[in-house]
Amino acid sequence: ASFPMSEVEKHKSKDSLWIVVNGKVLDITKWLHKHPGGKSVLLKAGGKDASLDFTIQGHTPGAWKAMERYVIGTLQTGDAGPAQRSAL
Repeated sequence: ASFPMSEVEKHKSKDSLWIVVNGKVLDITKWLHKHPGGKSVLLKAGGKDASLDFTIQGHTPGAWKAMERYVIGTLQTGDAGPAQRSAL
């Protein structure tokens, strides 16, 4: 599936939490309570492009691989921009 950023932006609560990482749309709702860094950091990134945040946090190769299980689709081409980037 391919999603516009406007759809991703609707999912920013503990009941439905989506983020974008490197053009992939992830539904991380079920990961929220398991995240080693806590829920608040994920809730702040919810509904946004968290690519930069995910990269600069120094996630391990295992975290990158684990992220794949939450991918639900891709971001529609040309739909992401600096305004949508998360600011954690």
